[in-house]
Amino acid sequence: MQNIINELYNGNICPNRNVHGQDSPFVKAARIKVDCMEQLKEKLDNSEYELFDKYCEANSEIEGIMSFNTFDYALRLGILLMIEIFADESKMPMSGVKITIESEGQDKCTQS
Repeated sequence: MQNIINELYNGNICPNRNVHGQDSPFVKAARIKVDCMEQLKEKLDNSEYELFDKYCEANSEIEGIMSFNTFDYALRLGILLMIEIFADESKMPMSGVKITIESEGQDKCTQS
């Protein structure tokens, strides 16, 4: 078993690794988006489409920044919660529970 820092560094823990089935809401929304983009490309002239494309790129960049900010905030909050819990072990809600990271990246909880 490797420690979580090594697992994270080596890419074995990756929140974006989700695989979506063909009938998932994500895939359905992606298909609708592609269809709409094709329709817009047919209806807009070149300069209008270029403007729309720049808008989409800026929107994508904003979403990426917001996603990173959410991840950063959640990670920091989780660390602060851990610090608070470990500062007073008598208040640990799950005393006797050990969490290990398996090599396949699956979390496993066991009771001692």
